[in-house]
Amino acid sequence: MLPEPGEWNTREGVLAAALKEWIPLPSSYQEMAERGEAFHQEWTEKLSGVHNLIFLQPVMRNGRVEEYIFALTPLTQLGEAFGALETYYAIFSITGGLLLIVLLSFLFSKIVSRPLLQLNETAGRMARLDFSAVSPITSKDEIGSLSDSLSSLSANLSRTLEELRLKNEQLVLEMEYKTRMQQLHKRFVSDASHELKTPISIVKGFAEGLLDHVADNKRDRYARTILREADRMEKLVADMLELTRLEAGSAPLKESVFSFEELAAEAVEKMSRLARDKRMTFQMEGEAGSRVKADKEKIEQVLLNLLSNAIRYGTEGSAILISLEAQPEFLCVAVTNQGPLIPEDQMPLIWERFYRGEDSRNRKAGGTGLGLSVVKEIMLLHEQAFGAHSTPEGMTFYFHLRVV
Repeated sequence: MLPEPGEWNTREGVLAAALKEWIPLPSSYQEMAERGEAFHQEWTEKLSGVHNLIFLQPVMRNGRVEEYIFALTPLTQLGEAFGALETYYAIFSITGGLLLIVLLSFLFSKIVSRPLLQLNETAGRMARLDFSAVSPITSKDEIGSLSDSLSSLSANLSRTLEELRLKNEQLVLEMEYKTRMQQLHKRFVSDASHELKTPISIVKGFAEGLLDHVADNKRDRYARTILREADRMEKLVADMLELTRLEAGSAPLKESVFSFEELAAEAVEKMSRLARDKRMTFQMEGEAGSRVKADKEKIEQVLLNLLSNAIRYGTEGSAILISLEAQPEFLCVAVTNQGPLIPEDQMPLIWERFYRGEDSRNRKAGGTGLGLSVVKEIMLLHEQAFGAHSTPEGMTFYFHLRVV
């Protein structure tokens, strides 16, 4: 189908001109067509000079070429299409490049900012004096180096802060110890001046009587009174010094293992003269062979103080009972006498220095008022239980010792 005359300059006319020139096929392309091979070739239309592209595809039937598919398109349209594609490609490339740049920038910012945020969090915890945080960054770049430096700084600050805390605690303890020593010193001076005032007055009065040449039958009694009050002052000062040493913690324990029965027998022997003066006797009952671990000298002082207290406030002619009760972990030692009871409301006060249940109670009985305070401090050093309770006929004082 060819165009009518006069239409050769139309699209169909260009196609007809191409068909006239290419059909039949040139010999150089005939062999390719007979094999069923398609080909394309640039062709210039002579009248208009327009460059075209010819495409030819043989149609094979039963091994022979029966028809051709012949296509023609101007290269100017292809050029315009390629130009448009180039424009589109340029736009797409720029847009894609920008998107890629934004994506890469986002990823890069995440990679860089995340470690910085972690470092900032660690620094914030350090600012709140929390040095337990360790930066998880282990990279080998500058950020990793900064992380290592921050971790080292945190460790150094933590160690320094701990040293300062220990120094501060030590300083507080030293200040508390110094304050306690000052209070003990003031208390010692106050107690000494108060308790020594009466015996000093007695000594002064009887000494003045001797200087005034009292009757000969009174001179011996005056001298014995002065000697008794001097002994009492000496005992009072010794007890006050011992109690001050115990309260100050300057009397450390010297623990050893010993038989308590033997210690009790020695203590009873030492107190026998004081007991005979009041026609009192000692009785011991309980477990035999008990061995304890404690400071023997201080425990003997505890037992002597309790026995002396039981004798002074016991009924004349009565018996003092020393009972021993062995438990799996400790030995309970109790000293019981017969005599006046201590009111329940005053029981917590008996361990205080110079306690008096009634006016001049200790002075009338001949004690210094410090014996039970010394017992309290010694048992606190041993970290063992102690106490007192009333019985139907008197009082019982007890303490525990660790058995071995």
